[in-house]
Amino acid sequence: MRRKLGDIAIQFARMLGFFKWQTDSFKVLIYEPDFERRLSFTNKVANGRGNNLSPFDFKIVKSRIFLKGYLPQADVAYCYGISEKFSIEHLRLLYIGVVGYNVSRRIPAKLVVKTPCNYAAQYIADYLLAVIAAYERNLFYAEQLKQKRKWEQKEFFCNAPKEMRELKIGIIGLGSIGQKAAHHFLNLECKVYGFDLIADLEVSLTRYYSNEDWKEMLEFVDYLIIAIPYTKDNHHLINESLLLSMHKNICIVNVSRGNIIDESALVKALENNLIRGAILDVFEVEPLPEKSKLWRLQNALLTPHISGNIKLVYNLIQDDFLKILKEMKFD
Repeated sequence: MRRKLGDIAIQFARMLGFFKWQTDSFKVLIYEPDFERRLSFTNKVANGRGNNLSPFDFKIVKSRIFLKGYLPQADVAYCYGISEKFSIEHLRLLYIGVVGYNVSRRIPAKLVVKTPCNYAAQYIADYLLAVIAAYERNLFYAEQLKQKRKWEQKEFFCNAPKEMRELKIGIIGLGSIGQKAAHHFLNLECKVYGFDLIADLEVSLTRYYSNEDWKEMLEFVDYLIIAIPYTKDNHHLINESLLLSMHKNICIVNVSRGNIIDESALVKALENNLIRGAILDVFEVEPLPEKSKLWRLQNALLTPHISGNIKLVYNLIQDDFLKILKEMKFD
């Protein structure tokens, strides 16, 4: 109902003369809901007017209603995903500003679809090293004690951590993130096991899996890192059945996409201590709803999708889009 009302509003606005491009130039539509990133795009476009951007007319919008309203007349679109409801038949370039985004819909023959390089890979690998080391040393419990102004050592003495070199790390997905993370842990003398159907490996893993045998990792790794791009085929890859097959001291770490894990099944496993814990930077619904049970679980470390979501990365993605735009040949 809400979507139909939105469509009606857009049609009415068009009748009143809104969503009109008053130009014969190539029309570039940029959808950016974040204020700081929108301001950055505005400045880059303004500064690039005399540097091969003059043939283009830009509209930078913050709302999906404006995206949908202006899209039918655009030649180029920049966004973070494209609904099946949106027509893209007329576009010449579609840039999806999400690393590893899988466009599942049919792509017209003349449409060029681009996604950015994984500029965030090193930052995400650094994040993985930091949170796993902190989780292993129980530093997050120390922060809880600090909030209570409580001096307590017993918990740390009774649950002695492993040395980093003793850890067994499993990685699902050996793209740029997975391999950079593997490199970090191998340098610390950890045993690192990895799975990927197709991988051009630049690191020497303790063991590499390329088939269903990867599930052997669930029986012995201390931390299981999920670093694969999300597709319909791996939706809820980590489900109730797989969680039940894991050994009790495993900790799941997800820096990929929230939909790869069945969150309700994960909550149940954490509540019943079927696994040691979870470190989650991505979720099925973002922002994570206040009513989510994950918030109250002591064995779940949550961060708000910040492992690679930093200002420098988005600047690089914007620059990549504008570079492609300037280099493309439009008839």
